Amino acid sequence: MSSQSRKSASWFARLGKVFQPDRSAARRKQGQRRLRLESLETRSMLSATVLPSIAGVVYQDLGSGALTANDPRVANVTINLFRDGGDGVFEGKNPGDDTLVGTTTTDANGNYKFTNISTAGTYFIQEVGVPGLVVPSGSGVQEVTVTSADMQGAAQATIDSFATTSQYVSGSLHGGKTGTSSQATTDAIGGHRNLYVQLTTSGGAIDMGANSDWPGMLNFGADAASNGIFWVNWDGNNSNPAVLNPTGLGQIDLTSQGAATGITLAAGADHDTGYIMLKVYTDAGDWSWADVALQNTTDGSLGNSAFVPFSSFQAGGGTGANFAKVGAIQMAINGVNAIDGQVGPIQTAGPMVLAENLANQPQADLSLVKTASTAAVTAGNPLTYTLTTTDLGPANATGVSIIDTLPAGFTYTSANGDTSASISGQTLTLGVGSLAVGATSTITVTGTVASTASGTITNTATVSGNQIDPNTSNNTSSVTTIVNAPIHAQSYTDLKIVKTATPNPVSVGGVLTYTLVVTNNSLVTATDVKVVDMLPAGFSYSSASGDISATPSGNNLTLTLGTLLSEGKDTITIVGTVTSAAANTITNTAIVSADQPDANPVDNTSSVTTTVIRSVPSKFWFIV
Repeated sequence: MSSQSRKSASWFARLGKVFQPDRSAARRKQGQRRLRLESLETRSMLSATVLPSIAGVVYQDLGSGALTANDPRVANVTINLFRDGGDGVFEGKNPGDDTLVGTTTTDANGNYKFTNISTAGTYFIQEVGVPGLVVPSGSGVQEVTVTSADMQGAAQATIDSFATTSQYVSGSLHGGKTGTSSQATTDAIGGHRNLYVQLTTSGGAIDMGANSDWPGMLNFGADAASNGIFWVNWDGNNSNPAVLNPTGLGQIDLTSQGAATGITLAAGADHDTGYIMLKVYTDAGDWSWADVALQNTTDGSLGNSAFVPFSSFQAGGGTGANFAKVGAIQMAINGVNAIDGQVGPIQTAGPMVLAENLANQPQADLSLVKTASTAAVTAGNPLTYTLTTTDLGPANATGVSIIDTLPAGFTYTSANGDTSASISGQTLTLGVGSLAVGATSTITVTGTVASTASGTITNTATVSGNQIDPNTSNNTSSVTTIVNAPIHAQSYTDLKIVKTATPNPVSVGGVLTYTLVVTNNSLVTATDVKVVDMLPAGFSYSSASGDISATPSGNNLTLTLGTLLSEGKDTITIVGTVTSAAANTITNTAIVSADQPDANPVDNTSSVTTTVIRSVPSKFWFIV
């Protein structure tokens, strides 16, 4: 028996509440029910196991990598659930060691669910392929681990925690056989708790306390030759514990919108054959009941947790309670003489739902075809490329872009059509954006072929998008164009000269060497090639070497190279001395020419400037 139950008769006289109800008044209260003693039928102790579920959504991932409100849900997808055979590797039913637990299909919103997972362990969720969509990885298989803790369910709402507000009632032969207490509390559903005890034996005492002997528990007990019934009512702000208000909670949803499927509690007693009866009311006419055997824990401490499914409640009135619209909850404890026990927090609970969403990515087969405005182009003339992109489906394409690698010898001018364009070097990036299934985008790229281009030039472009492309063989397209020499190109050369000087700077009196490199970048042979080198004042010419003849005339030095073949090159060195007549900087300029006109005369001239260093007289005399 609890410590409170063993208190003296004077203690009961001080704290016990004598219940003398006005029965006629109680009956006049419409819709309320007077408490009465009811025998409890025998029930086995229910297990606290609340079998979990594995559930999720099959959806089309539009690019975020996680399920969002904008991602389309995929209906009618077949989902298989396998339990691992022990090696942690998915092998399927045949020839692997995995066991097929169940098969389901997604509903109109892409939802699937496997309920009542009865064994802890590793499970594999296999998504059967969806036409037009692909699973990013794992061959459509996701792994889920079900732990022993998952088998205990998930708490949803608290009916009473018995953790904050203390409350005590007693009944005795000397202090009144009934005891009542009405208490506002944050511990209980509806913010209120009513306690009521009724001594049913001819003598002795019984008592019940919430958060009185032990925090977070409801204690109940009876003297050695005593017995009775212990009631706890949760029926809103009802100040009369002896009269139940079956609509006082105002239609509270005990199911938490379907997440909760029953009531869980732990209780124990120091005798056998003790019981708890739970009653749930929607109103005075519609209510349900269930009872649970109190586990004999020898000392009356808490026993194992029990789970009472809503489905196990029996209709006690009308059509039974609607657990989504609850007006009152009542608990009655009954047992043998001298029973002592405890009840822990009472909560609603439901299966643990292990969520595993299955992402799918859409497929979009992008096709690119590149053509040129002409099969052959004359060097120096414009050339236009046309790029045609088509989405062959089965999904719409987003983020479509083209990388166009322009050939050497082609100078980009502009891009027109369904695009934005940016260029870096010879790499042109074209942004197409989105394409619906079957839609086509056309882009034209214009530019000019260099006058020095020859042979053939090849342009290659590749298209890509955000979606997986099931056929990348048609994503790249190339076109090759023949480049013809310009009209009268046989009479044009393209000579180039580059002049350098060493050393730089140079001292007065020092030797200075000029190096001239002449190249023929044309397709024809240059004849009678000459270089006129205008030597600077203060440079005293000494000699010239190379495949030339040199003729000085004043400050001009004429160098005759003769014939220079196509792609040919001659190197000439000129050596001389810097005199005191030289300025602080001296510039040497040379010009190359030939019998033929030059197609690009800009590089026919080259100059180099050299700094001249002069000695500084000493400011000091030293006497030896």
